[in-house]
Amino acid sequence: ATTFDTDGKIISINWINISSPLKNKKTDTKKLTINKTEFDIENPMVGTYVYDLKVTDNEKLSNTKRITVVVK
Repeated sequence: ATTFDTDGKIISINWINISSPLKNKKTDTKKLTINKTEFDIENPMVGTYVYDLKVTDNEKLSNTKRITVVVK
């Protein structure tokens, strides 16, 4: 994913777990490695992972994109 702001500066990028096959969100967070606009799930379980990517700029304007990954 690529993020940009034509009239300001990106101040935060957050991945929000909407749903995943992992029962415990704390465990899910430990398995999730976030590097700005990319994330990696260590040893993913089979199933559907749904995350929202929320980007906020210096004017407190934000946009969210839902990302769905299916592991077979």
